[in-house]
Amino acid sequence: MAASCRDQYFTLIDGYPRRILKHLIFSTMPTMRIAVSGPGAIGGLIAARLNDAGHDVSLFTRGAKRIGTLKVGRRRIKGWVRPSKNLDAVFLCVKAPAINDAIKVIRPFVGPKTAVISLLNGVTHLGPVRRAFGRSRTVFGSCYIAAMRSNSGTIHHSGGEYILLAKSATNKAALKTSLSLLSDWKIKTVNSEERLLWTKLVYNAAVNPLGALLDRTNGELASDPALRELMRVILKEAVSISTQAGFRPLHKDLEERIARGCLAVPDQINSMAQDLRAGRRTEADAILKPLLDAAKRQRRAATAIEPLYRIIKHLEGQSA
Repeated sequence: MAASCRDQYFTLIDGYPRRILKHLIFSTMPTMRIAVSGPGAIGGLIAARLNDAGHDVSLFTRGAKRIGTLKVGRRRIKGWVRPSKNLDAVFLCVKAPAINDAIKVIRPFVGPKTAVISLLNGVTHLGPVRRAFGRSRTVFGSCYIAAMRSNSGTIHHSGGEYILLAKSATNKAALKTSLSLLSDWKIKTVNSEERLLWTKLVYNAAVNPLGALLDRTNGELASDPALRELMRVILKEAVSISTQAGFRPLHKDLEERIARGCLAVPDQINSMAQDLRAGRRTEADAILKPLLDAAKRQRRAATAIEPLYRIIKHLEGQSA
């Protein structure tokens, strides 16, 4: 089910909000019809900025349920509309376990020229998204953005502005649309869909399960010497497995990048920790299981990653 961002109101401080003023002055982009599937923390932020830019944005939940009012900081996005078919763009921002349901809900609104921008964690969604929408319409991306959604439903942007998008031999038009729509973020394009996704997977594997199991913030993980050493050990194993599988991470200084990223948002509770606290299914199968499967094919032990995966799955079972 969809909720429209067109019926939005703001608490204004000193006139227009900064991004609205920016787009009033500089934007010449025509209004596009856009859907955001999965308006959680990241999806909500993206929806809000697209709405700020004047686009016609509809929100889809994975279970096709009404979401009421979406609150992003001081902004509230509300309304109720069913979008027309053949949208200009669709953003897939659901958690990895929900991708098949999300595809079923959004597929009727995707036309031959619709750009499908997939911003999920992990790598297990590659096949389903490609099969559903084809390679030419699809742009895979990874978000390096920290955000949390409170119990009241308010989304807080903790920090981070980077989104990496993968270009391929066939997605030139879809990528052009994606770059235009995401121009308010810090965007970088890379040449490999698989390496882009595996790099974020390795990043998440080093941070998310540890923070979830110890119930620690990103800042605590990076500032405590013992915890930082644990992250380093997990990261080293994940990088080795990923590289041997043929997906060398995009950055050689990934350990330093992770530490800087965690310290930049010290109060951030990672998404796996948020899910575990709320009794929801985590993304362990999307983030840790591909590494374990790759290690098995390589006939090697994953001595750091496997215990993390088993404990998280055990805790998931307890809360089910």
